[in-house]
Amino acid sequence: MKKSRIIAALALCLCFITPLLGCAEKPEENETPETNTIKIADFEQWEPDFGLMRVMPSFGKVSENRDENFVKSGKASAKIQPLGGKSDIKLPLMYFPTVSTRFGYDRSDFSRVECVDMWMYNAENKEMHVTVGFLSAIVNAMEVETMRGETFALAPTGWTHVKYYPSREVLSIAGDLTSVPGVYLEFENQNARELKYAPVLYLDDVTVTVNPNLEEIGSVMSFKDGVVLDFESTWQKYAVYAKATSAKCKADIEVVKTADYGVTGLQGDYALRVVTHKGDLFEASYPGIYIPEKIMQACGIKDVDKDDWNKTALEFDVYNDSDSMMRFFVEAGSKTTGGRYAMRCEVNAKSKLRYRVSFSDVELHNAGSVSDPAAWRISWAEYTDRDDQVFYFDNFRIVKEK
Repeated sequence: MKKSRIIAALALCLCFITPLLGCAEKPEENETPETNTIKIADFEQWEPDFGLMRVMPSFGKVSENRDENFVKSGKASAKIQPLGGKSDIKLPLMYFPTVSTRFGYDRSDFSRVECVDMWMYNAENKEMHVTVGFLSAIVNAMEVETMRGETFALAPTGWTHVKYYPSREVLSIAGDLTSVPGVYLEFENQNARELKYAPVLYLDDVTVTVNPNLEEIGSVMSFKDGVVLDFESTWQKYAVYAKATSAKCKADIEVVKTADYGVTGLQGDYALRVVTHKGDLFEASYPGIYIPEKIMQACGIKDVDKDDWNKTALEFDVYNDSDSMMRFFVEAGSKTTGGRYAMRCEVNAKSKLRYRVSFSDVELHNAGSVSDPAAWRISWAEYTDRDDQVFYFDNFRIVKEK
């Protein structure tokens, strides 16, 4: 077994999330009640637009531009040069926080946001792409959690009006739209470290449109008979997400009809198909799939009486449709400790395994995993000795011994 912990040193980096204290005056109110449009950034001033904006590790560079050829309105825009790293293939990501203690505003309630609007100029001679979406959490200065976004094509040598209309029903499954900590832009990895190899893009006039007449989104999640996820309900198509520090290793996931792939022996008609990918460095990273905190909090796990923990477990089935054994780590997340407790799960080639996580065992090793769970994940070590592998996960359920 291995225990995943947030490295203590990273905690020190949290101070960088809040900009250095200065004497900048509070900016003018950015909300226009007549149009319900909230300005996120127009880059006419350094603070708060550039000052609050954040770029993640290996991003590249964001700088001020005053060449009017690349300004949509006003006198300035942001010049973006995304990289993403080479040996560790990351997707360059930047974001705009929605909450600032320094400037005295909280715009994190996106429950009635209709559109995120911006202009982008692609200075390259080829089409580029950007994904726009919402953050679900700012973990620390080095890590954020993202919700599902939308990818836009940026035509070469010209302006593109990017308008992102979020699917509130889908996003509300895994995230809390009443508390969105940021709006992110994610670019393609350039497989390079030096800025001279980075493409050049420009960004201007980032706004959010709020429609107070939009109906409030109720919960689409439902749980019964101890079932956490069996992938038979439509909302569960969007319940699990994949993540990897190396973009090359991020798994492809999809809820599929198992009969279409000749898979038998799993419960029901549908399962989560997970395709893992070969990396460049053996065990350099741990890609994974995640069951979000929102689902773990709502599914009934935390409602199990403490006296019943020793006879209650979370079980799931997994079928390995590949020619090699795979070692997974089932990692129970806790809001109490902020860490995860990992348990080894080995699935032989062309075999099905029923895996069981004891409530009493996991709560003992990582307090809060049951009583106050965070996201749980299933991870695996980056591998270099084989090609893609295919797995089917199904029937995550709470099982109590009689």
